[in-house]
Amino acid sequence: MASDPPAAKARFEEGVRARIAVRDHNLRSARLIADELPPPLSERFRTLAFERSFLPLKQLVRVDDAAARALALPSLTQDQRAEITGVMTARVPRLAAWRERAAAELLVAELTVLPSRLAAALGVAIDPSDPLDWSKSSQVLLSTALRRERIDLDRPLLECLDRVLTPEQLDEADGPDARKVIFVNPAPERP
Repeated sequence: MASDPPAAKARFEEGVRARIAVRDHNLRSARLIADELPPPLSERFRTLAFERSFLPLKQLVRVDDAAARALALPSLTQDQRAEITGVMTARVPRLAAWRERAAAELLVAELTVLPSRLAAALGVAIDPSDPLDWSKSSQVLLSTALRRERIDLDRPLLECLDRVLTPEQLDEADGPDARKVIFVNPAPERP
C-alpha cells in the first residue's frame, strides 16, 4: 500500500479538531455541572476539569508537588504551615490567569504543529532544535514569555520553602528535581 502524506495530514488535522471539540464539550459540560454544585465543590470541580483537559499545564512544574509534600510533613509547625499556605493562596489568581493564557496558546499550537514523521513525509524541513517539533522537544508548546512568566510566578513559593523549612524538612519535601521547571511534551509522537 502506497503512502499518502497529504491524506495522512488531513486525517491528523481531523483528529486534532475532534480532540479539541471533545475537550470543549467536556469543559462546557463541566461548567454546567460546576454551576449546580455548592461553592467549595464548584471551584474544585472546575479546577479538576481544566487540569484534566490541559494535562501538560498541570504537570508543568514540580514546585507545587514539593509544597504539597511540605504541607504534609508531620514536623511542620503551625507558623511554617501558615506561611507556605499564605504564599500558595496568594498565587492562585495569577496562576489561574496564567493557565488560561497558556491553554489558549496550546489550542493554537495543536492546530499548527505536525508530528515529525508526518512533516518529513510532507517534505517539511524540521530543525532538530525547534521547540515546536513534538517528537524532538521536551518543551511544551508555549511562548518563551509564558514560560518565563511561569518561572517568575513560582519563584516566591520556592523562596518561601527555602526560607521557612529546615534543611531536613527541605530534603523530605523535595522530590527528584523538585526545583526545576519541567515543560512537558503535550503530545508525544507514537512510534
